[in-house]
Amino acid sequence: MILINSLIVRWNNMDYIKSPVNYIGCKHKLLQSIIPLFPNDIDTFVDLTCGSGTVALNVTANKYILNDINYKIIDILNGIRKEKVNYVLKTIKGYINTYDLSKTNLDGFQKLREDYNNSDCKEWKMLYTLMSYSFNYQYRFNNFGKYNSSFGKDRSQFSKNQEKNLIECSKILKNMNCKFSYDDIGEFDYSKLTDKDFVYIDPPYYNSTGNYNDGKRLFGDWTIESEHGLYWLLINLNKANIKFAVSNNLTVNPEIEEFANKRKFNIHHLNADYSNCNYQKKDKTSKDDEVLITNY
Repeated sequence: MILINSLIVRWNNMDYIKSPVNYIGCKHKLLQSIIPLFPNDIDTFVDLTCGSGTVALNVTANKYILNDINYKIIDILNGIRKEKVNYVLKTIKGYINTYDLSKTNLDGFQKLREDYNNSDCKEWKMLYTLMSYSFNYQYRFNNFGKYNSSFGKDRSQFSKNQEKNLIECSKILKNMNCKFSYDDIGEFDYSKLTDKDFVYIDPPYYNSTGNYNDGKRLFGDWTIESEHGLYWLLINLNKANIKFAVSNNLTVNPEIEEFANKRKFNIHHLNADYSNCNYQKKDKTSKDDEVLITNY
């Protein structure tokens, strides 16, 4: 009850929890537009492509499933939940001291990246520290599973604000009745979901030029086949009377608008500035039309 009440106060103040993980397409800036459109009284909240986990951290439900095909991001979130936060912070700061990490020490960053790529045990805290000093706090893996983000010179570091977000995220996750998985959306087990559950999907935006669509990533690209697989999933969730919401951008991906209209799903145009998102439009001059598509 304490957790639920604190979340209600947080929503009323529009002060949403921010994940300590910076991830492509993070919806933190859009939460005040998205969360009020979610149904009340959710039993199981399924964050099907959870990324940083920011949305799930701000939703009230009885149970949670955080899923993402990127098992490395799931390992980080699960680690934050399971391990004592003081130990996590001590380990991160140990890496910072060992490699003399800073906004300007390229050699230390490259050494940490080399050691991570060559290690047999890819510890999540080592990866998280590496992410904290990478360009735009992003992390990328090539097709061979090697970490290849560049150094965030004069920009990125494990800051006090990031430490604060990690501590708060740890508290919230430890109080959530939560499961983690890393299934492709076509392989996730939907058979146990009921009409009291709710599925939120924030897929890669088809037809964007984000780095998840450049053909050089460990976890594959979001292709036209992936997009049509998403449509098939939505059709079947709707047939099963399971409520869903899907984030997308009609400027980048007009095809999903045609699909939603054909199926008579609702399209909510979000009143939010999403100009600093981590995908890129092919048409740089057009205005973003960020939407939430629902079947309720």
